Amino acid sequence: MLLNLVEGKIMKHSSLKITLLAASLLLAGCNNTLSTSSNTSSALASSASESLSSMSEVSSSASSSDETSTSAIVSSTSSAKDVRSDYGDFSLVQTTNGTAPTYDETSNTWTIGVSAKKATYTVSGYFKGKIVVANPSNLTDYKGVVIKLNQAYIESDDDKTCAITYSNDAKYLALETVSGTVNYINGAAGAVESSNNLRLGGAGNLYLLSAMGHGAKGDDILLYGAGDITIAAAADGLHGHDFFTNDSEDTPTEFSGTLTVKGVGEQALDFSDGSGTSDDPWTGSIMVDSEAKIVVDTAQNVARANLAITVAGSITATNILGDQPIITKNSGALVVTILEGASFLVNGVALQSQTL
Repeated sequence: MLLNLVEGKIMKHSSLKITLLAASLLLAGCNNTLSTSSNTSSALASSASESLSSMSEVSSSASSSDETSTSAIVSSTSSAKDVRSDYGDFSLVQTTNGTAPTYDETSNTWTIGVSAKKATYTVSGYFKGKIVVANPSNLTDYKGVVIKLNQAYIESDDDKTCAITYSNDAKYLALETVSGTVNYINGAAGAVESSNNLRLGGAGNLYLLSAMGHGAKGDDILLYGAGDITIAAAADGLHGHDFFTNDSEDTPTEFSGTLTVKGVGEQALDFSDGSGTSDDPWTGSIMVDSEAKIVVDTAQNVARANLAITVAGSITATNILGDQPIITKNSGALVVTILEGASFLVNGVALQSQTL
């Protein structure tokens, strides 16, 4: 089914400018002094959301001209108060299992490790640099790693490596927000990347920002818990093999919050790896469970997938700039299923079940 999406075409470099403005507004948009109270955390989240909401106005007036530089757009908000100054001293605590954190001053990198049992670390405060989850003990059998974000702001200007990187080829990395907190991961090359599965969850607010890369990249990406997640990125919002809105445990915790993707330069959800050969089979499924809500505001496409998109919850997308809301590399084989009681709206038009 072909949809005639509104607002015409805006060249991709214009979308990038929009994305960078969204990220800069997030960096500068909070005018409240941070405290540990839930009221102040709510105010920070509200202010950041209001800053992102200006995206719609920017996108409607954007020009494809190269005359307006990215740096000029970013600097246009320099007079606003910078939220980063409100986050206080940085703390990285080895909570359970794992390895003692080590810091390399030359690269501004904290390294933490996996262990035979699930490792948990707690992060709070502001840090400019990177966090790498490695395997310093060279274990052959290890469990996943959970980083609890307790009012944390992690920022990296490295243009080659994400702000948080899980460099192990097995198990998973989970970023879990503490209830009542507002947390930012802001990386030039990307906010967070996992060589295996990536879980994003908890009960607080999480903002993933990238001026050059994806909001988050992993093998399978899984959302869980009641917290809200907001992404602004130059490339894809989320990029991986498969997408789920539960944590895949034996008794799964579903995602009941809202995922908001604003101002991405490419797809909001891109799960389309593989080439269809025996050595490189197609991957790419998206599953939105009944309690999950996804809001997209400004992207080239809502989703790219190769095998299946199944919606039991809701997806609402506006300002989709590409010809099609859903694209695929596996033409004729992508099955889109909108279950009874679910909704998938793109620029006000309800999508129906179909094969693309």
